[in-house]
Amino acid sequence: MQDLMAQTPPMGWNSWNTFMEDLDEKTLREVAISLKEQGFLEAGYNYFCLDDGWEDKNRHVGQGVDYDKKKFPSGMKAFGDFLHDLGFKFGIYSCAGTLTCCNYPASYGYEYEDAARFAEWGVDLVKYDNCHVPDDANGMFLYRRMGQALRETGRPILYSMCNWGFDASETWARSTGAHIYRIGLDSRDTWENFETVLNSIGKVNLTAYSGASCFADPDFLIAGMNGEGAVSNLGEEIGPNAGYNVYKMQFSLWCMICAPLIMSHDPRKTTSDTKNILLNKELLEVSQDPASIPAYLCKIDKQEETHRSKNTVWAKPLHNGDIVVGLFNRNDRPTIITAAFNSLGWLMSDTVEACDLWEHKSIGVSRGYINAEVPARDCAVFRLRRKK
Repeated sequence: MQDLMAQTPPMGWNSWNTFMEDLDEKTLREVAISLKEQGFLEAGYNYFCLDDGWEDKNRHVGQGVDYDKKKFPSGMKAFGDFLHDLGFKFGIYSCAGTLTCCNYPASYGYEYEDAARFAEWGVDLVKYDNCHVPDDANGMFLYRRMGQALRETGRPILYSMCNWGFDASETWARSTGAHIYRIGLDSRDTWENFETVLNSIGKVNLTAYSGASCFADPDFLIAGMNGEGAVSNLGEEIGPNAGYNVYKMQFSLWCMICAPLIMSHDPRKTTSDTKNILLNKELLEVSQDPASIPAYLCKIDKQEETHRSKNTVWAKPLHNGDIVVGLFNRNDRPTIITAAFNSLGWLMSDTVEACDLWEHKSIGVSRGYINAEVPARDCAVFRLRRKK
């Protein structure tokens, strides 16, 4: 049933950051096979999602949006069957406006026929974007309309609402039936962009508006992009690719705040460093913890606003009473960061056992607080358990 979907944050892969609209069936089949061979499917990354560019340029009214026959000669139903046979779920893209962001036919006014077409193809996820929405349209009503259309298909389809956090959408996303909802603009493979995304996260009350069946989405994981892929050349970046430490930092925070884990690199070029991040079993357990409680910001740099803090401590309660603490350093120099136990719900006199989730080892016991020297633009993440 749809109301039991996304009890933990969805995981998968999306085509946009690597290919943008330059999609074709042959390449995507290779990508899917590589994802499985690299161990990503087994680890839980089971949604394989097409982004913009799969559509035919012409719409045939009454039949639903169609696919590009040159890009997908076997047909969209056959491509979906191929993904299902591999063990993936099939994700597709549309838009709440009159055109998609790449100017293909979108679903404004055609929500019900498009939803029916998606269900016919065996689609398991629909990402619904926010381009070319008429000025006089009510965005909330449009997203509710597609949510209703998807439910009426009778097929369980995960609804990914991508309105970029406009109109305080965190306060009404759940009313649309959305299982995940975007809270900012697109992710890019640079430090500057990552800081912008962090600021978007800091402006949303995650503990109030994110949880089981409806998670806040700060966009794709960038680990493994390594300066390649279509979005690396859009001309809006300031610096070079973000690099390993920032990839690790992003993945850690996404796991802690219950963000969807949607990869965006080319898995055919996966490096050992990329696997070290994206297949970190301890942090994937944190992401998929059945309590689905998003991390809260429990310490900030008092000299700056919350969403601009350079040193931050995030804490995520787990279902068994453990707490995961992340020490995040956004400075360009190493910094000692401290998390006091009384900010986590424990007493300063409590003794706590700590495990480093990146070094994969116990670091012994601490009383009152835990701290670490965190390298520049990097993080340290610990799983804590109070000794009783």
